[in-house]
Amino acid sequence: MTTAEANYTNAKINYERFHFLQKSGSISKEKYDDTIAAFQVADAAVCEAKAKLELANLDLSYTTVRAPFTGKTGIAPYHVGELVNQQSKPLIHLTMLNPIRIEFTVNESVAVTMLQMHDANFKKDKKRKEGFLPDLIPTLTLSNGTKYKDKGVINFINNKINSSTGTYLMRARFPNPKAIILPGSYVNVTLSSKEKAKSILIPQVAIQQDLLGKYVFTVDKKNIVNEQRITTGEVYSKNILVKTGLKNGEIIIISGLQKIHPGGKVAPVFRTHKQ
Repeated sequence: MTTAEANYTNAKINYERFHFLQKSGSISKEKYDDTIAAFQVADAAVCEAKAKLELANLDLSYTTVRAPFTGKTGIAPYHVGELVNQQSKPLIHLTMLNPIRIEFTVNESVAVTMLQMHDANFKKDKKRKEGFLPDLIPTLTLSNGTKYKDKGVINFINNKINSSTGTYLMRARFPNPKAIILPGSYVNVTLSSKEKAKSILIPQVAIQQDLLGKYVFTVDKKNIVNEQRITTGEVYSKNILVKTGLKNGEIIIISGLQKIHPGGKVAPVFRTHKQ
């Protein structure tokens, strides 16, 4: 029992006793009024003590900081007993590692193509989720050149193109149970489609350009050089997508271009060009 509660109990007993005596006229009205005042003061002191206790408990609750998510803490800048306040540096840095968020950008033309593909697929299948490009699968290549085994899910796409860089911001979520990917790491993101499409990719070094547009040199069955006009699309590493102008299986010339001309005959040496 606290001092305030003890004083309150004593004041209450005196009040109840004097209240009975006052009815019989055994004490003066002044004495009775003093007893009432003392009882009220004691009651107020108890209320004040309870309020201070609640405030102290509230302050104590602030000393326990609960993390909003499961993660890994960094080095703590403070030790037990040190004073901190609102002007202090952060108590700790907590980082979510599993899953981990990867932020990347794609160029404008690729972004438009992805959005068009998603729109077409959504019209075909209304059950597809709209807004997060579920048709695209992001995969990672780590900074040491190895492939990350787990695939990700795109969970954010920005609402505008960065006009200064011509790029489109996206984010993907990847499982990271062994904390192989750490915040601040640099990785390469590759986006692939769930639906495989037949396309023609050629090395960019094979493309020539003049006032009429882009073209390549092809070789027919008689090893005769022909000039073939093409239109191109997205760039994939050292290769570029050919939208029109070439058919699957056609032979193009990728080296020695300065030595050839349309109608000339060549002795082609075949080689496989990797992306």
